[in-house]
Amino acid sequence: MEEKVLSAVKSLFDKIKTTPEQEISEHKFKNQAEDCKAKRKQLEQQLERQTKQLETLQAEIGNSLTGNSVYSSDDLAATIKIAKKSVEDTKVKLDEVISKLEEAKNGADNVPILYQRFLGWANEFDTASNEQKKMIICGLCDRIEVSRDYEVRIVVDMDYGQFCG
Repeated sequence: MEEKVLSAVKSLFDKIKTTPEQEISEHKFKNQAEDCKAKRKQLEQQLERQTKQLETLQAEIGNSLTGNSVYSSDDLAATIKIAKKSVEDTKVKLDEVISKLEEAKNGADNVPILYQRFLGWANEFDTASNEQKKMIICGLCDRIEVSRDYEVRIVVDMDYGQFCG
């Protein structure tokens, strides 16, 4: 069992030794940023449609008060209330996406520090004692799962998972 874990970790470290830091940093940021930008664009378009709808409904109030509208003022008030709630909800979602985009940028800034630590472990793993290897594995992994057929599944810590593909 121990040999399987050591072999899996060694292959992980071999992969990190051959992957340039900039490639990892760009890959991580690019994927997160693209997702956030697409979501932001979608939410901005949705917000624009909802805002126009709200403005149209508010303009209809005047017609309702003069009796020139097919809608009653009560119906318009309820619909405007719903439209305002939709606009507010979309603004909150948009703020969350913008915040995630900032987090992605900050996360990309942390990549060099984590990469250097991960690379250090990779370089020292082959020559480390069994106790040191176990310490490195503890720092690297969240958990190691063993199934009935002695299949080993290593769950890498979220910070280092980005280096593992």
